[in-house]
Amino acid sequence: MGSLVVGVDRRKLWIPRSGGSVAVNAGGVTVRKWGNQKAFLWQLRTVLGEKVGRVYYGGKCLQDVRLGISFRQWAVRPAPVGESGVAALKTMLRDEKNISVEDDSGVIRVRIGRVSEAILHVRIPRLTLSPEAQYNAWAAIWAVQNSSEVRAAMHDHHIRTPNHMVDMILVRPAEGLPHLADVVTDATVDQVLDMIVKTFHGTILFETCAPPDQYAIDFERGG
Repeated sequence: MGSLVVGVDRRKLWIPRSGGSVAVNAGGVTVRKWGNQKAFLWQLRTVLGEKVGRVYYGGKCLQDVRLGISFRQWAVRPAPVGESGVAALKTMLRDEKNISVEDDSGVIRVRIGRVSEAILHVRIPRLTLSPEAQYNAWAAIWAVQNSSEVRAAMHDHHIRTPNHMVDMILVRPAEGLPHLADVVTDATVDQVLDMIVKTFHGTILFETCAPPDQYAIDFERGG
């Protein structure tokens, strides 16, 4: 059997606060929350098994709103030996309050705190995905955030997204790779995020805070 050759393109990308187009930037940025956030998503990944994760997090806005949403450190117990999924996560998070964990048809949903769902409930009648967005989780997420319906909801509800940088590898379209359909019709933002996380097998973090009203989306690839 021949090997599958995959073309990749490594970029550092700013996710813009305004919801406009994504710009390439060669610089770097340090955001205080990333250590806690990445540590939590890694701990979650170790017990997902064949399932995927959705984390809904209601946090506090950082004092400098350009830095977005604070993700605090969590008291997480070691993963129990031989367990995975909801049972393992409930054991790991039993010292924390205001957390719920459920298995929704193969999607492990973790809800932390009070999360604004205004953006999640936005319905998109037709979302057209570029080849890049079909084959890359991040590009698909940007397409959702840049849709006219989401931008309109952000304007109507005075919601913004904080800037942050993603250092990632974009996969070039190729036969045999996981990918989304070129058009998604009549779906909410929450439903499209489910499609993305199931297709690319990882965890999507949806965060909100107020004031000022902000939301952010992050993706962590599965192991």
